[in-house]
Amino acid sequence: MLLPDTRTEPIEIIDHLTALRMCVVEKDSVAHLDGSWDVPGAYVLLDPPDAAGGYGVYVGKAPAGIRSRLLDHERKRTWLRGLLIRRDVSTGLSSAQAGWLEGDLYQLFHSADRATLHNAVQPRDDTVPSYELRILETFRDPINRVLRLLGYDTGTADDTQVHAPRRTSTFHGITMGQLLEAGLVQPGERLISTNGAWPASAVVLPNAKIDYNGGAYDTPSSAAQAVKNGAAVNGWDFWAVERSTGSERLSSLRTALADSVTRTIATP
Repeated sequence: MLLPDTRTEPIEIIDHLTALRMCVVEKDSVAHLDGSWDVPGAYVLLDPPDAAGGYGVYVGKAPAGIRSRLLDHERKRTWLRGLLIRRDVSTGLSSAQAGWLEGDLYQLFHSADRATLHNAVQPRDDTVPSYELRILETFRDPINRVLRLLGYDTGTADDTQVHAPRRTSTFHGITMGQLLEAGLVQPGERLISTNGAWPASAVVLPNAKIDYNGGAYDTPSSAAQAVKNGAAVNGWDFWAVERSTGSERLSSLRTALADSVTRTIATP
């Protein structure tokens, strides 16, 4: 972490494992970003958290340069601070990679209980080749850690929770069995950990249980707890389904099913 001498200067964070460079900048300090940030990347614009921990968020990509894009948002949007994301290597992020990361961040916040997205349209880029996806997916953990450090909770409801502050009741009580019934997850699909500190893989069984290391677990969280030697963990955020088009978090698939149920109920 590169700490500035004054409050007005941005804070830069480097994750050497993923060659990821992130920058935390207040809205009134965007002009202090140096030219190294006029490269392709993605960004998150965060509102101040409310008393209950809820917050508004906008995610975007900047194929022509993050600094230029943030200067434009400084004039046109209301936000408190930004988290800027780029590669700390000579090649940097391509436009397609920045677009994929933008879509992945959208899914992260769309599933988060306390986040309210300001994006009018869901971003997505499916043109990134599969061998590049494996690299991009390693960005999730360090970005999440920085967001939590800033006080922005991206977590979702766990198996044991019945209510959450910002979701409808249809979001809760959804099980792995229902994901299988809806065709969002298939028996035999491989699950991988999204937590770089706890790498693991598991398999979805036909009875909707999760096979990890020879044991069959009833819920994503119980399987994730086995990985972490019994420590409490939200398995819906911990596991992602590995696919040729990129892995998808179980929490994102659960949100997709909840949204589908809500639309069905709302249709006369």
